[in-house]
Amino acid sequence: MGRDREANECYSDAIEIDGGGDVAAMAYVSRGETAYDEGRLEDALADCNAAIAIDPGLAAAHAAKSGVLAAMGRAAGAPGGHGQAPRSGPARAEAPAGRSRAPAPPGNSSGGDAGRDGDST
Repeated sequence: MGRDREANECYSDAIEIDGGGDVAAMAYVSRGETAYDEGRLEDALADCNAAIAIDPGLAAAHAAKSGVLAAMGRAAGAPGGHGQAPRSGPARAEAPAGRSRAPAPPGNSSGGDAGRDGDST
C-alpha cells in the first residue's frame, strides 16, 4: 500500500499544480483508479466525476467511471449513475496506453471493454 499512497500523493500534487487542465483530468482518473484498487469506490467515483467535469470528452474518465459504477452495482444510465459515456467520437489521443479501459473488478484481471458496446450510432 506504500506505493499506492505515494502515487496518490503524486496525483494530488499534479491536480493542485495543473488546476483544471488536461494533466489534472488524467491525474483525477489515475487517482480514482488507485482508490478503486484500494476498495474506496466513493472516492474513485468522485475522482472520475471531477475528471469528466474538467474534460467531458475524456474517454478514460468515462471508462473508469463505468467500471466503478459496475463494482458498486450501479449502471451508468441508472439513477445515481449520473449519465452515460459518449457513444460517438474517437477516444482522446492524450490518454496514456492502458488508461482507456475501466479498471477490472476485484478478482477479475481481464480489464473489460467499458464504453465499447459495438453500437455504430
